[in-house]
Amino acid sequence: MKKTFTKIASMCCLAIFALMTNVAVAQDGCTDAGAINFDPAAVNDDGSCVVPGCADAPTIFNYCYDNNAADVLTWNEATAGSGVAINFTAGTVEAGFDVITIYDGPDNLSPILFSGDGDVTGLVFGSTGASLTVEITSDGSFSCVDGLITPAISVEIYCAAAVDGCTNPAGCDFDPLAVNDTGCDFSCYGCTDAGACNFDPSATIDDSSCDFSWVVWIDPSGCDFDPAFTIDG
Repeated sequence: MKKTFTKIASMCCLAIFALMTNVAVAQDGCTDAGAINFDPAAVNDDGSCVVPGCADAPTIFNYCYDNNAADVLTWNEATAGSGVAINFTAGTVEAGFDVITIYDGPDNLSPILFSGDGDVTGLVFGSTGASLTVEITSDGSFSCVDGLITPAISVEIYCAAAVDGCTNPAGCDFDPLAVNDTGCDFSCYGCTDAGACNFDPSATIDDSSCDFSWVVWIDPSGCDFDPAFTIDG
């Protein structure tokens, strides 16, 4: 009798255990179908939903950061009250060395929504005000530009105003966020070698125009013409 009871009890325990292991755990996540980060598998809403404040299609923005970066990118709402939302569809930041920070506001003094590194795919944020700011800082090695950190960062920007500015990467005032080109400034180009006769102290990018020819000392058209210079003999 005792053995029979023990066997029945063991079978009951096994049956209960089997039922417990087959019970699906209700998944937490965003249950709002109108949200950027809607999760159709979610049962319990965890309050993470980010719903755009406008019906406009998002703007796609791709960004490849360089070594020694200290880049601050800010998006402002297109319509008062719409706010700005951002969805990272791809991107990696070098783990342990480079950092990406998301701010809920117009600059890097605003409240921090996220700060980290590694794979940023799937991150979604919405502003509580009129702006969102992304800051990327990097060390002197391993970046997207040198091809050692991939893929490049790709985001969907919702409800942000189109940015006016220089869209030419070669421009001194190039704005990676600019959509409407309003012209570029190229005054930063020139000769940066102080030993050249046409050295430009205001130039920050050398354009290979530096002149080191001694002949121009006696040539009135030369940039370093010296009327007092003579050649003996």
